[in-house]
Amino acid sequence: MVRFFYEPVVGQAPVSEPTEPEDIDYLANIRAAEAQTWKFQAMADDFTASGFEVRTIPKDLILSEYFRAANYEGDMDEQRRMELAQMGTARVLPPEALSRKLEATTGYTWVKNGNNALTDTNYYKFFYGGIDSISVTERLSDMNGVMANIAERMSNEVACDVTGFDFAKPVEERLLFPHVELSDIPGGPGANDAIRANIVYLHEHLLGETLAPNDPEIERTFQVYMDVWDDGQAGLADELEPYPTALPNPCRATEDPITGPIPAELQVVEDPDYTARAWIAVMTYLLGDFQFLYE
Repeated sequence: MVRFFYEPVVGQAPVSEPTEPEDIDYLANIRAAEAQTWKFQAMADDFTASGFEVRTIPKDLILSEYFRAANYEGDMDEQRRMELAQMGTARVLPPEALSRKLEATTGYTWVKNGNNALTDTNYYKFFYGGIDSISVTERLSDMNGVMANIAERMSNEVACDVTGFDFAKPVEERLLFPHVELSDIPGGPGANDAIRANIVYLHEHLLGETLAPNDPEIERTFQVYMDVWDDGQAGLADELEPYPTALPNPCRATEDPITGPIPAELQVVEDPDYTARAWIAVMTYLLGDFQFLYE
């Protein structure tokens, strides 16, 4: 029963004892399999002691290292890394779960022609590993090239859509940009601190990681913002073919898909400082991150 519940809860198959002693990971997999067997036996004993109350097994699995492990603070050589490879969940989110995550974190789903692009069978549901329990009954558990391309397209299109919509809301109602305005231009009074503060917020809000403003990951995301903004400034200054200031049509916030038309004074159409495009790039970068696409 423990083995039956393990893969649906954790997202990966139980460890199998290796059969090829010549393999480099043979001893590591032997140790991993023995440790897992010991843990499964403890869960089975708990299940038996509960009078065969089936809910004890998912509970024990969720509380176990196989579900909850997130990092390892000790020294780790290659053998130890292989031994711990099964610890912690890291499965690609199925399309339905990814759609729910998008809506929970950004306030919007990925929509194409009025349909949910991740759950509608006419779009990417099956290509991203979804099932219909009729003709397609087995989910894809590993990211492939097609799925990677879909994830990249999702991050680009959703970032384009949601950035303007969020900036069009009052600060207290924003899910994504509560610490910054489009008028916060790098180098301006307090602007860099505000941009970094919002990047810290986005890392926690979208990826679930709490980082200091000077963390290398925050610095990388800040550099994404600055690279796009710097390119925008160079393009705007080009006398022969200056960059347009108006946002592309899909990125304009003129009509919220949930609440309807946005008041003219709150609409996001023009991007004269290229800050909107810089934030779109940041959102694309984070929505395509491993920690967003996997759990």
